[in-house]
Amino acid sequence: MSFSLSESENKSFITALGTECSETAGLLEFRTPCKQADDNDMFKFSILQSDSPTERVSLPMDVITSNISHDMMVSPLAERSEADSVRTLNQHTIDINLREDKPANFAFVRINPIANTQEVRDLVHDMLLDYINPFDDGGGRIIAEYDISSDLIREGRLVEKQYKLLARHATEVSGSAAEISEREFNIVFAEELQVVKDEKRIYNAREALSGLACNPARLDQAWREAEKDSSKGKIHRFGPDCYCGNLLLNGKNVYVMNGHFMALREQFVKAGSFTRAYVIQWTVETLSWKDFLTKAIGAVDPSKALPDSLRRTIFERYRILGMDAQPSLRNNCICASASPLEGLAERIHWCYKTVHRDEYGRILLGKGIPEAKILDWCDNVIVTPPPEEGSYKLGDECRIFDMVQGLNSKECAEKLTRVYDYELFGPLGGFKQKGICSGRECCIVS
Repeated sequence: MSFSLSESENKSFITALGTECSETAGLLEFRTPCKQADDNDMFKFSILQSDSPTERVSLPMDVITSNISHDMMVSPLAERSEADSVRTLNQHTIDINLREDKPANFAFVRINPIANTQEVRDLVHDMLLDYINPFDDGGGRIIAEYDISSDLIREGRLVEKQYKLLARHATEVSGSAAEISEREFNIVFAEELQVVKDEKRIYNAREALSGLACNPARLDQAWREAEKDSSKGKIHRFGPDCYCGNLLLNGKNVYVMNGHFMALREQFVKAGSFTRAYVIQWTVETLSWKDFLTKAIGAVDPSKALPDSLRRTIFERYRILGMDAQPSLRNNCICASASPLEGLAERIHWCYKTVHRDEYGRILLGKGIPEAKILDWCDNVIVTPPPEEGSYKLGDECRIFDMVQGLNSKECAEKLTRVYDYELFGPLGGFKQKGICSGRECCIVS
């Protein structure tokens, strides 16, 4: 499908974005100024026509030209994929999602830079539609599709937000203050942690780059060697996203916290790289969230993913798809939201959305859950689930993302509501006795 811009429309783009725009390969391309933007910062975006789930067309002018924020450092499509613009594009989107009985599933999907070729983009676009809109009836849609530049990812610290715990131990907590069990360290590595600290042989990943005069690739190589060959080191997991590696680097026997993180970050922030992002919607009747993860996306290890899943298909056809290396567990090609809550968190981080302007965020707010609590959950915090939730017992704790993984939107919202009620009211089944308080909020019932 082709389209053209009138002279007045082109002037509108210039007014809104400060530059010219043109059509290339069915996508509308333009340059938009942002803080310290590199001259090569090019956003490409396309959206779906309201009467066709398969054709990509230009974004309506009234959406583009209204209330564009350059301070957000994000693709204008991401900035404008809010309730009003979505309604302009697809009148059914909001209606379906806000139905109390069967709200739609919304997920965030991204192609990592190592796999962001034109061939992979075309494959992902088509396969996503095959899974979420198999009957070509508009029940599933790609609401937004766009590239996020490495400069925006770096300046917005999007990788650090996405992998918050991993990044914290790799870049924020100094190696000398590593939050690990001293007793466990002594047993695992047969060396006293305090002695290692005194000798200044333990680093976080960022400290290791400067302190050991190496780059992210060299640090990652040493980490991989330690994983595969015990004679070259040892990796041990101390907690969620908290790993310590005993490595041989530049002739030194050292310890590094989350040494693999800097190479992970590097692929996203490397100059000239882009991450392709999709915001998608589908109905529960078409595809459950569990089937979306297993059948459509595939297992995290692409070699073990189901046939015809995206990860397995890219894994097997990576050369034909223009990739330099085969995807792996460590270097995956595609990532997707594991739950509606995780999807909300990713749209907040990557699309700069706010809770009250996100479709699923509004559902949670409508359940009486405060915005502050929702934002807290978006950081995958530890919560105390109600003891009646599955196999959890009184006093158990878990990560909130683990608790709701694979649930559809309605079930996820209901479970999150029970978690919040339990935090407020404790084990009393949702009702407080006069004078009893959880200690978190003042909520005495008279």
